[in-house]
Parts: sequence; structure tokens; C-alpha cells
Amino acid sequence: MEPNAGFILHCVILLLVITAAKNITTDQQALLTLKADLIDDPSSLLAKNWTSSTYVCSWIGITCDVQRHRVTGLNISYFGLGGIIPSQIGNLSSLETLDLSHNQLSGTIPSSIFTISTLKMLSLSFNDLSGALPKEIGNLTMLKKLGLGYNKLRGEIPQELGNLAELELVSLTNNFLSGTIPSTIFNLSSLSTGMDFSNNSLTGSLPDDMCRRLPLIKGLYMSNNKLTGPIPKNIWQCKELIVISLAHNQFTERIPRGLGNLTSLKTLYLGFNNLTGMYLRATINVLYC
Repeated sequence: MEPNAGFILHCVILLLVITAAKNITTDQQALLTLKADLIDDPSSLLAKNWTSSTYVCSWIGITCDVQRHRVTGLNISYFGLGGIIPSQIGNLSSLETLDLSHNQLSGTIPSSIFTISTLKMLSLSFNDLSGALPKEIGNLTMLKKLGLGYNKLRGEIPQELGNLAELELVSLTNNFLSGTIPSTIFNLSSLSTGMDFSNNSLTGSLPDDMCRRLPLIKGLYMSNNKLTGPIPKNIWQCKELIVISLAHNQFTERIPRGLGNLTSLKTLYLGFNNLTGMYLRATINVLYC
């Protein structure tokens, strides 16, 4: 006897409802674990708002996809929160935006974050996070904005960062990063808003064909490192550049004549290097050579 079509449809709908309920419960538990691991919540926003008796999608800082019944956004920046980021945050497997910036979070970045393949924006800047950047960061292939600046991260920049083919902005400024900048990063033609590696201890040189590979970049921030060699002669090919900040390094040779052809350039910092010559146009508004 063939099963009734209506019965099958009922079972399918029931299964979807159960799955959705399980998913949102998983998300809720991950967020309650995060709340429990915070030792400082000065405004008591989470203490008062994130409770098991209320619907998770109504919590402050939470965005949900109501059709899929999943948490897709977590933004609790500027809350003054202190504590660690628990590994359970990786259970938010549909997360697209994660912004924990401008808090007082400490400890290492849990590797589980780098399993959230749906992430498009990750901002952990302005905290007290330490440790190294793991190579698993290369798993976040949908990421468009990465902000990890103003922490205490150490070690080298993993070459797997070059896997993030959708990346438009990367900021690792004001950490304790060392070693050379992986060549793979200069293959990210999607980088448009900017690349900020300033205030670290990075060594090596900038590739000659950097601008052929990064034609859309608007901001190049490399000041206060230990970079050497010449400024790429073909830097004029980065026609969208608005800011070039290369001061306080060990760059040598002549300032490229092509800098004067960057008609969108507004700010140029080249001071405290070992450069000679100067070919610039008056269209540059702020100049520190």
C-alpha cells in the first residue's frame, strides 16, 4: 500500500520544524556560553537581555534569518566586555557578521571561528587578544572584511590569508607580527578598501608588480615596520590609491616618478626612510616626505 502523499508532506514539514528548532537552540546555547565566559559586562546589557526565557533573535546585538531560523549576525562591539571568546562560538555555523571589536577580550582567538565558512565580516579589533594567526584563517573564503588590529597577536602572517579571494579590506595594524608579508596576499585582486599592516615588525620588500595584482586598492598602510628595498616603480598602476603610508621603514633608492600620476592620491607618508629624490604633483593634499 502506497503511503499517503499528505502524510509524507506532514512528516517532511515536521522534520523541518524540528531541525529549525534544534539549530536555533544550538545558536542560543553558544551565545549563552559566550555570556558566561565574560567576566566584565559593565553596562549589564547582556546580563539583562540575553536570557534563556526570551527568544534569541530578540536579543541585543543579534540578527537572525527568520526563514532559516539561524543567527546570522553578532555585533556586541563597544560594550566594554571583558573575558575570553569560547570555542562554542564556532557553533554559530550560519554567522555572516561577527563584530566583537572595541572591548577588552583576552586570550587567543578560538580556532572554531575559522570553521564558520559563511562569515563575510570578522572584526575583533581593539581588544587584548594574543597568540598567533592560525593557517585555518584561509578557510573563510567568503570573507570580505577582516579586522584584527590593535591586539597583541604575534608570529607570522599565514600565507593561507591569500585564499580569501573575496577580501576587500584587511587590517592587522598595531600587533606584534613579524616575518615577511606572504606573496599570496598580493594576489588578492579583490582588495579595494585597503591593506593595513602598519605598526608591526614586518620585514622584506614590496613586490615590483604589486599594483598589477592589486589594481583596485585605495589604502596602503605599511608604516612603522622594517620593510626594505625600493618602493615599487610601477606603484602608479594602483590608480585608485587615496592613501599611501610607508613612513618609518627602511625603504631605499629614489621615490618613484610615477607617484605624481596618482590623481586620486590625497595623503602620502614616506618619512623616516632612506629615500632620495622627489617627483610629486600639487594634487597631493597632505605630504610627509
